[in-house]
Amino acid sequence: MPQPRGPLVAFSRWAGAFGDEVAARVAEWLDYGLFGAEAIDRLAADPALSARLDARLDAAQRAAISERVATVLARAPAAPAGLVRVVATLGERGMAVVLGRGAASILPPLRALRVLVVAPEAQRAERMAQAQGIPLPEAVACIASADSARRSALRERFGVAAEDLTHYDLVLNTEALSIEATAALVVDALRRRFPLH
Repeated sequence: MPQPRGPLVAFSRWAGAFGDEVAARVAEWLDYGLFGAEAIDRLAADPALSARLDARLDAAQRAAISERVATVLARAPAAPAGLVRVVATLGERGMAVVLGRGAASILPPLRALRVLVVAPEAQRAERMAQAQGIPLPEAVACIASADSARRSALRERFGVAAEDLTHYDLVLNTEALSIEATAALVVDALRRRFPLH
């Protein structure tokens, strides 16, 4: 479990943009915990794991978590409360990289660097076709479906328009940047944004 100090990096990504790889590299370089969809869902579903995550939080941190959950649920009543609580708790504990699950929509800028990793649709489809060994037309359809699902989830679960980039602090295009270069920019931005950590 991450220790209760330091900021958090919240990643959102378009399918095929190498967001997962960038997030993993950032977590490795910072020596932060990496929490993807499966880990967050497991924490939200298992009371024993949630209790471990909440351990050693002080009253101010618990109040901040409750306030964050209430704020998100007021804006987006359909948001899954357990998931929102887990992400808000990770935000208070800090020293973690959270991948997806609406984290960039849940966490306030005072607790997290919120990053979106993008790339042109054609390039994302080519990457997916190569990585999964599928025909390009199938990859194009997969990318279109994933993009649609992401837009719907942000709108329906978190009350956020996917086209609104203002709730991200950093948008990085991996068309011209390698995974390492993109991760380095994230780490540099985190250190500049939160210089005391």
